[in-house]
Amino acid sequence: MLTMLTMKTLYRFSVLPILIAGLIRSAVPPSQTVFATPDAPAETNSIYLPLLRTSGNPVIQRANIDNIIGAEVSLFDDYYTATLSATQTRWMRSNMLAFRWDEIEQVEGVRNWGGPSVRQIERQLLQAAKHNFKVIQIVRGTPAWARRDPGEGPTCGPIHPTKLAAFAQFMKELVARYSAPPYNIKHWEIGNEPDAPAHDGNEVFGCWGDPNDKYGGGGEYAQMLKQVYPAIKAGSSSALLVMGGLVLDCSPTFTNLDCAPSRFLEGVLEGGGGGSFDIMNIHAYDYWVGSNEYSNRNWASFSYSTGPALIAKTNYVRDILSQYGLGAKPIINTEFALLCWQCETSPPGFEQAKAIYLAQANVAALSVGLMANIWYSAPGWVNYQTQLIEPDGRPNLAYRSLKFSAEQLTGVSYVGEETSNRFVRAYLFNRKNAQTWVVWALGVEQNIINLPSTPVAVFDMYGTPLPVSRSLRVTSQPVYIHFNSSQNALP
Repeated sequence: MLTMLTMKTLYRFSVLPILIAGLIRSAVPPSQTVFATPDAPAETNSIYLPLLRTSGNPVIQRANIDNIIGAEVSLFDDYYTATLSATQTRWMRSNMLAFRWDEIEQVEGVRNWGGPSVRQIERQLLQAAKHNFKVIQIVRGTPAWARRDPGEGPTCGPIHPTKLAAFAQFMKELVARYSAPPYNIKHWEIGNEPDAPAHDGNEVFGCWGDPNDKYGGGGEYAQMLKQVYPAIKAGSSSALLVMGGLVLDCSPTFTNLDCAPSRFLEGVLEGGGGGSFDIMNIHAYDYWVGSNEYSNRNWASFSYSTGPALIAKTNYVRDILSQYGLGAKPIINTEFALLCWQCETSPPGFEQAKAIYLAQANVAALSVGLMANIWYSAPGWVNYQTQLIEPDGRPNLAYRSLKFSAEQLTGVSYVGEETSNRFVRAYLFNRKNAQTWVVWALGVEQNIINLPSTPVAVFDMYGTPLPVSRSLRVTSQPVYIHFNSSQNALP
C-alpha cells in the first residue's frame, strides 16, 4: 500500500511552479476507494438550537482567537507574499527556505552566516516581514561531523548524542540573530516530519523515524528537544519551539495496519520531552475520490460523515497529550491539502472539489481548536494538483475559497456544532455581537434546511451573495450565513 511516506519520496521541490503536461491519470490512490454516500432524505430538514454540541476543552473554548489561515510557499518573494496577503492569510512556511545546520557549520565551531543560501533566506524573510506574516521557520540538516550514523548518509539527522550540545549552541545563535528586527521570527520548527525514516540524500523531511523502535524513534528526538529548548529560549525569550510536523500516516488504534511510526509523539513524551516544546505540530491530508468527495481511510475520515482527517488527527494527538498532563498545549497543522493522486493535470471537477475541501477544512480546524491551518502549497505539489496559484500567475477556485474563508473566519470564536440534522454540518461562530454559521450538506445530495430565523446575509464559498431566506437549499459547497445580534439564532 502506498502511503504518505511513499508519496513524499516521489516529490522534489521546485523554486518556481512547474506546469506538467500529459494525460490525466486516475484521481484515486491505490489505498483509497470510491465510497457510496448516504441517501439524503426527501423531506425538508430543520435546524434547531437545543442540539448545539460544544467541547469543554479550554483550548477550543477561547474567545477572539487569531487568524488561523496559512499557506506554504516555495519563496517568500514579493508576488507570493502580496498575493497571499490580499487573502488575509497570516501564517507562512517554506521547506525550501529552511536554515540548514550542515551548510552553516560544515566545520564544528565555525559558522558561516554569509553563504549564498543564508543571504537568500534573509532576503525572503524581509519580504515576509514586510507583509506581517507569521513565519514558521524550519531548521534542518545535520553536518557529517555531527551525525549519529557516520559517513555520507542522509543530511537530515539524527544527531549523535555527543553533538547535541553543539546543535543547541547553533540554535541559540540562530535564534538570537533572526528573532530580532528586521526578521522577527518567533516560531522555530526543528525538522520536518521527523517521524519519517531516513532516506539517502538531502531530504526535506525525516529522518528521526526508527521503524524498529516501539515508539518510532520519538525518544531520541526528545533528547534533542531537551538540549535545544533552553538554548532557544536563551537566544530569545519570546521564541517558540514548534515540534517538527508529524506525518501520522495512520491511526495507531487500527489493528490491521502497522502504525508504529504514529506513536512517535508517545516516544517524545515517554522520553521526557513534553516540557521541551511549545507547540504540537501535525500534517493532515485527504484524497480526492471523485465528484466533491474525499477520504483518508487510514484515519477513518470521509467527507460524507466525519469530515477532514485533521479532525481525527487533532483529537488523537490531544488525547495523547492529555494522558501526559499536556492537554492545553497548542496544536498547529502546518500541512494540509486535498490530493489528486498522481494527476499530471487537474481532472474535470477536481478544482471545485479542492475549493470545497479547503473551506470545510478551515472550519473544521477552528472547531477542534487548531492554532493555525497551513495549506500545502500555494505553488502546488507536483502531480497532486494542490496549487492555489496557477503557473501562469492566475489564482484559481481554491484561492478564491481561501480568500473568502480567511475573511469570514478571522476574529471569530467557535461556539459549537448544531447537530439536529444528521445530513448537514452546521458550525456556529461568534464575532462581537453577531453570529456566522457555516453550513454544508454531507454526501452529494442537496438538503433544504429551515433556520431558526431569517438571516441578514448569505454567501457562497467564494463570497457571492445568495438569496436571503429562512429556508435554504444546501449542497456540499459551504455557505456562510450571517445573523445579527437581535436575532434568536444566538445561543
